[in-house]
Amino acid sequence: KATVSVLNWPHTHTHTPFRPPLPDTMFKTTLRLLAIDALKANPQRFLFLGAPGVGKGTYATRLARDTGIAHISTGELLRAEMDQGTAIGKAAREFIVKGELVPSEMVDEMVKQRLVQLDSEGKGFILDGYPRNVAQSDVIDKYMELDLVIKFHQPFDVIEKKISGRRHCSACKEGYNTATIELGGITMEPLVPKVYDAATNTGVCNACGKEMTLEQREDDHIDVVRHRLQQYEVVTAPIEEKYTAKLHQFDVLGSTRIYYPKFLDFLKQRV
Repeated sequence: KATVSVLNWPHTHTHTPFRPPLPDTMFKTTLRLLAIDALKANPQRFLFLGAPGVGKGTYATRLARDTGIAHISTGELLRAEMDQGTAIGKAAREFIVKGELVPSEMVDEMVKQRLVQLDSEGKGFILDGYPRNVAQSDVIDKYMELDLVIKFHQPFDVIEKKISGRRHCSACKEGYNTATIELGGITMEPLVPKVYDAATNTGVCNACGKEMTLEQREDDHIDVVRHRLQQYEVVTAPIEEKYTAKLHQFDVLGSTRIYYPKFLDFLKQRV
């Protein structure tokens, strides 16, 4: 009975060389770039919700940097007013140091003008820190329709520790965090300058390269933080009910380094 050696069997197909799979880091980078490209091609009107300190500002800043979508932060607007010593800034400081929300009339006009400008240019935006109540959300609805509302969620005990650990460079205001968090399955390492001595609170800023100390904002003290979280539940949370049809929750269960790529994929699936 004739036999044929497999080794000598004639091959008529074209051989495709073996290509090993992409390394995990390269694969994640590719997914991240695809998500960013999708958002650039389809700019959205985002509203980021969540308790103070949950991290929505950090996510908004990075998303704006990666996609070119405008980031509208009332916190940054108000801090600029305070740094410049304007009438609004001085009045706002009195509320902020007590852990109270700044009255709506101080911020409504600033935000409204910025939104109208962006909408006229056909650009998307990320609202962060505004609206803080249903009345302010009504102001937005008079001028435009939001595309997507994202609620960032994190346990309050984690937020308390995270906010009270926030620091910034005394020279350029670059943000850092001295807190080490291991609560409820959430682990976050401190974010401090590469050259830093905790005992003397001195070091060299990663951003500006100057010798500096890490400073804490008045409204990041623990007693102020707890009061702000209590106010959030009473005043801000009802906005979630208004935007139920457009609301999507993103659970922040780790550092931004780990969860930002997850967040990009989360958005890509929804735009």
